[in-house]
Amino acid sequence: MKARPLIYALCFSLCTAIFAQEIMKQGDFSQASDDLLPECCGVNCKVSKYMEDLTWNMCGRLEITQVDRGAVDTISCKVFFGGDYSKPDAVGGYPCKPNTTYQFSIDLKGDIPVVFMRGYTWSRKGNPARPSTLPTTLNQVNVRSEWVNYKGAFTTGADAEFAALGISIWESTKYHPLRNKVGSYLLFDNISIREKSANPLFPNQQGGRPELKAVKAACTADYEFSDFQVFKTGDKPQAETRVKVFSDDKAIRMRIECDEPLKITAVERGERKGLWSGDVIEIFFGAKSGDRLLSQFAFGPDGSTYTGNGSSTTVRYDWEVKATVTAQGWSGDVVIPFASLGWDSPRAGESVGFNVCRQRRAAEEFATWSFQPLSFHDTGHFGRLILGNYPDGMSREEYEASMARREAAAAQDKLDRLKQQKLLVAPVRITSDFSLPYMPDELLSAPDRLEVTAAVNEIKPLALAVANMTDRTIEYRVVAEVKDPGCRYNRDWEDGLPFPGVTIRKALRIRDDTTGDNPIYDPLPKLDEASSIMIPPREVALLWLDFNTFDMPPGRIDGWLRLIPLNGRGAFKQAGKGFGNFNYDGDMKDIPLTLNVRDIVLSKEPVRPADYFVEYQDSAYPYLYEAGMRIFALSPWYFQFPYDEKAGEFILQPEGRSAGKAEKAILPVLAKGHEKFFVGYSCYATFKRLYGEDKKHLWGKWLKAVSRYIKSLGAKPENCYLEVFDEPDPKKIQEVLEAMKGVQEAAPEFTITLTLGGRIWTAEEIRILHPYVDHWILSHNRYITRPDHLAYIEWAKTQGKTLSHYSAPTQVRASLDREYRRAAWLGELMGSDNDSFYQGYDGAAGTAWKANPGGGLLFFRQDACVPSLRYMALRQGMMDVKYLAKLREVGKDSPEAQAFLKTAAKRVCIDLSHDPTAADKVREEAAELILKLQKK
Repeated sequence: MKARPLIYALCFSLCTAIFAQEIMKQGDFSQASDDLLPECCGVNCKVSKYMEDLTWNMCGRLEITQVDRGAVDTISCKVFFGGDYSKPDAVGGYPCKPNTTYQFSIDLKGDIPVVFMRGYTWSRKGNPARPSTLPTTLNQVNVRSEWVNYKGAFTTGADAEFAALGISIWESTKYHPLRNKVGSYLLFDNISIREKSANPLFPNQQGGRPELKAVKAACTADYEFSDFQVFKTGDKPQAETRVKVFSDDKAIRMRIECDEPLKITAVERGERKGLWSGDVIEIFFGAKSGDRLLSQFAFGPDGSTYTGNGSSTTVRYDWEVKATVTAQGWSGDVVIPFASLGWDSPRAGESVGFNVCRQRRAAEEFATWSFQPLSFHDTGHFGRLILGNYPDGMSREEYEASMARREAAAAQDKLDRLKQQKLLVAPVRITSDFSLPYMPDELLSAPDRLEVTAAVNEIKPLALAVANMTDRTIEYRVVAEVKDPGCRYNRDWEDGLPFPGVTIRKALRIRDDTTGDNPIYDPLPKLDEASSIMIPPREVALLWLDFNTFDMPPGRIDGWLRLIPLNGRGAFKQAGKGFGNFNYDGDMKDIPLTLNVRDIVLSKEPVRPADYFVEYQDSAYPYLYEAGMRIFALSPWYFQFPYDEKAGEFILQPEGRSAGKAEKAILPVLAKGHEKFFVGYSCYATFKRLYGEDKKHLWGKWLKAVSRYIKSLGAKPENCYLEVFDEPDPKKIQEVLEAMKGVQEAAPEFTITLTLGGRIWTAEEIRILHPYVDHWILSHNRYITRPDHLAYIEWAKTQGKTLSHYSAPTQVRASLDREYRRAAWLGELMGSDNDSFYQGYDGAAGTAWKANPGGGLLFFRQDACVPSLRYMALRQGMMDVKYLAKLREVGKDSPEAQAFLKTAAKRVCIDLSHDPTAADKVREEAAELILKLQKK
């Protein structure tokens, strides 16, 4: 029986009436064409698909190709996003509504310093080459060298029929020297454009919402289907895939035929290769028992296979596949026993979640039978496979239509019930977008209970969106508690004891630039003495719970999260005899809360010591220590020694403003049991500013004096990373070389350090400095992406050199996932010795509260520090990789563990670079493997 693709008017009418649809089909560029057509179009520039070297991340690239010379030199170019630009003379853009607001999100990085975000509209009557230009809420964007996410909106005019998001670059020597040149570039990624529609929970507010979906279905009564679609876009694939599925009492059987008009790509072998380096078919089933998230069976044209359960890459299920290469393509005959699905006693009419996906390497095309918007592993978007025939004699079309009606009715019923609640609480991903207005989709699936799982010696966060559904401002008291065994009457409303190890914080709004426009959640102070948070009517606040399991025994702790509206309804009524025997009659929300502490004991020490380029400071220390800080800054300005001309040496008595500073920086660190210091920034440049260019011949003597003085305070020079230059210009290689030689001759006891960042040195230039450098600090955006640099790094490690990769995002909108959480994973991938991050807090105390932070992870005062969401994401990455360290410990003799560890960091940083859940998935797999090995 052949099936036709079916569109359900009922389901889609509900979708379009309630939910905003994504306009960009290839917003992450993973399957975009090389010239980015049809969705992107460049004017006076080159736009193309681009792959970042280290992470293999696919994105878009704009390159300036011309400068208009004349009395005034000008650069003018732009790129449009959204619509179909494949026909040269056609009107651009996507069909739009007049007088309608469209919101967008885009990630940017590059060496073009300033771009302008614009909206563009066309009408059929107008000139296709001259669209109307619209302002956006962003206007000018200062581009950074790291990925930064930007969000904004524009509103179409009354005659608009087509619209597009655009980036414009324009500058002229009439106003200032050109900052760009031919070859200057801009990278763009993760573009989203949606009509700004009302949130169903808050009809008067604006915000995105999830999409309802029609569910595909197949049956095993000798059934064949071929209605595949391209992953994420829903377009028709270039090559057909046919699946015939049937079953007996033992197994599900399939024949899968793959047409291949280009070429069949075989699996590549090697450390960083594997099944997914070639053509692949993946078969997915939903869970039929509680032992897995899903069942996954994959195979290639050569018969290579893989099985997984959604949380472990090491599980092995019994199944059979015979792969055959044919003249038209390739095929596979598959037998999957019910036992391998965890499906006991299957009966006709029962169903299971189901999907089939295909990867075509030659075309870089990914196809899926059931539409998947984010990941092939998204069980919520699986179709259904029914044993035997469709029920009640229905056809596929009738059965799918009935499921769509049930899905729509259930969703509407849930929405109606949610609207009746006064307060909603839902967990959100800790690296979510926390821009304002904050209306996360997770509120539509607010759970009835909260559960957190952690290892021993971990700090595990739980981020919660809290929606005030009423029409007035409410002050909520928020507490996490466990039952107090001493309660007299054992009433549900009575106060409990504090939940062990929990700290509760609330997010504050902060500016994202000097103007104060486009605010974002970032600072996370603890709740005040009343443990309260104020939420305006029909707005969403962000709560943050940290669960500290240091020295906790494995086990389970049950309690509740309680939210009490302090200006809501509340009264007590006598329940019986006895003082305090009351019933509570008022508003209060109790959500069951469980902490599961697994029998995994993580190290209390970081996998790699971290350097945040800041000195020891009492209030900042606990936070940075939690995030792995074991290297402390020591400024070379603290060593302003007077020089005795007669004796020909420096006197070890720092003078002027330097007096006593080194002691304050060193002694508290030693008292805490630490011993490593970063002496920077740029010791050579500091020395010249202290003593003048004419005293360069004293460089060696000064270094010896610094070494002696550090020793006199109890520190060891060999534990000091002495940064000779901070991001020097390669044009000054001779000066750098002479200064480095000077350190090696005068004070070789220091760990001689050089930091390379914004100004790119070639691998050949770096090799010239190689003999004089002990430790490299290299920008991960510039020095661990190019093959020649990577080749040098691998060779330098064999020569005993050590390495830090460092990140320096300076925008509060920098991607929490890419720039913060994955920083520690990148250290794993590169085999770094230290993790360096700019910076722990901004240099001048208190500046972060008065202006946009300049990269500081903490909002700093002399007497207290407040962590940021960026700090929390970074700390989480530091905790993540402790699981890999634990697995190395328990799995040192396990081939299974070693195979997992070889690819774990690569999967997070490269293979799944567009998946914001990748770190969670891989970490969970590591945890399961640790538990498995500990049982042996």
